[in-house]
Amino acid sequence: MTAELLCQVLDAAAAAGSEPTGAFLTPVALTPVFTVAERSERRWRPVGRLHDAPQQAREALITYFRHVVPAVESPADADVARFAEAAELLEDETRRNGIAVAGRRFRIVRVERITLMGPDGPEPPRPTDFDAR
Repeated sequence: MTAELLCQVLDAAAAAGSEPTGAFLTPVALTPVFTVAERSERRWRPVGRLHDAPQQAREALITYFRHVVPAVESPADADVARFAEAAELLEDETRRNGIAVAGRRFRIVRVERITLMGPDGPEPPRPTDFDAR
């Protein structure tokens, strides 16, 4: 997989007209992290921060269902009850990784990460990377 990833990076750089010269960058795998994703508009989108373990992501989703949804999204009373039931299901120690509630789908997802290492250390941001101020 590492070689495939390197090929993708090099192909993207060549397509952008910035193919690296000299020493190639080497992909280095970082530890995986976990987050919550929600299915909307036919695709999964990560929602929330990254966690070191799947259980931490589940706990974040439980907090979202119990506290954020009722306070911020102001759903109907029936939906508040559904989100509370979903939070209880996530606490049942079955290591549940997906749940549907009130017409929405959520999943605990694993995120694989890499960094590119060169002779001078890890790759810094590229000029083409978005950098909000």
